Amino acid sequence: MPLLTQTEDALLDEGLRQLRATTPVRFEGRGSTARALLEIAAREHAAIHQRLEVMQRDSFLSTAQGTSLDRLGELLGIERTQALRAFDTSRNVRFYIDPSLGETATAVIASRVNSTTVEAHPDTLTPTGFTIKAGAQLTASTGVTYSTTDDAIFAGADIEQFVGVIANGAGSSFNVASGELTRHDLQHAQPEFVSFADFILVDNRMPISNGVFPESDEALRFRIKHALLTVQAANPTSAVQSVLSVPGVRTAVYVPYDGGLHSFSIVIQATDPIVSDGLVRACQQVLNRVVAAGNRGLVRRPIYHGLQVKLALAYRPRADRLRIRQLVRRAAVNYINAIEVGDPFILNELIQRVQETDDLLLDHQFEIFARGIYNPTLQRLERVQVQPPSNLSLTSHLDGWYTSDRLFIVCDQ
Repeated sequence: MPLLTQTEDALLDEGLRQLRATTPVRFEGRGSTARALLEIAAREHAAIHQRLEVMQRDSFLSTAQGTSLDRLGELLGIERTQALRAFDTSRNVRFYIDPSLGETATAVIASRVNSTTVEAHPDTLTPTGFTIKAGAQLTASTGVTYSTTDDAIFAGADIEQFVGVIANGAGSSFNVASGELTRHDLQHAQPEFVSFADFILVDNRMPISNGVFPESDEALRFRIKHALLTVQAANPTSAVQSVLSVPGVRTAVYVPYDGGLHSFSIVIQATDPIVSDGLVRACQQVLNRVVAAGNRGLVRRPIYHGLQVKLALAYRPRADRLRIRQLVRRAAVNYINAIEVGDPFILNELIQRVQETDDLLLDHQFEIFARGIYNPTLQRLERVQVQPPSNLSLTSHLDGWYTSDRLFIVCDQ
């Protein structure tokens, strides 16, 4: 039952009413001793009522806030997630020698670095290779920066090396999509590389999406509500909730008996279009803690059905063709990648979004329309099937659609 609290004015009015009803005192006007005493009592009691309101609010999960909500979570062993820096230690971020050179590490040193420079920097240069020191700064196309956590040692016939990275700031604003980490600072960080730094490239094959801001009251309240089922463990709800607690996971679907009796899988969908290998591993580690003995749980990403399209545009006079091409490609990629797992691709929806990008866009024509299975690790489309443009369905409610700026090409007619 809620507490019935009163304001200072209401308490004063009630005090004056009681004074008139129970005492012979009739001098309760402003400036009188009786009124002054009642005002003091009303003020102090109003402060007590305010504290009671706060206590009542903080005692219930639906209304508690801040520290009080943290204390309710502590009763079930649940702590608020603090701000985290995005990081990746898998085979994702790589330095590699520009493929157009057709050279290995040894050839780069032999053709572009003189022996004096090699002798002056024995810790980073050798006659057969070079070492990119940990701490190199990588910059994404969005402007956020990362630091490498490992040395990248190129020797002999090496043409690429993978490194771990960590964001230079906390929060989800430092998360990056695949292919966004494209610039490095090797020319400044390691001046001995100046003669070949431009031929050392960097990229991230998959998104890095585990950076988070401090958990909001709403998100923490949601986790506490499901805590009783989660702490019991060994049930579908606890398995799904454990995976959803990993930063970067948007949805999770429980699939029973996916590998036979006493087995199940959880298919996850990320906040990014592609579920990275690092996110799958993080979810698997969390899931392993709640799986009952004798059972086997597996975290996996959806099977991605990729769309490869070449769309030719026609324009009205005075159209800004470059701008319209960019808008069309972005609208198309956003639509396809936002389709929920299991939902069909609707051609008319794509066409509508394309035509709505600019009034000076006159018409369009599909020159290539193909689908296939997208391999996130190799970043390529496999088993490609060219077909007329049409609505497309998925073979399973656990499959998803994917395309990218590289797969969806927009040109002029």
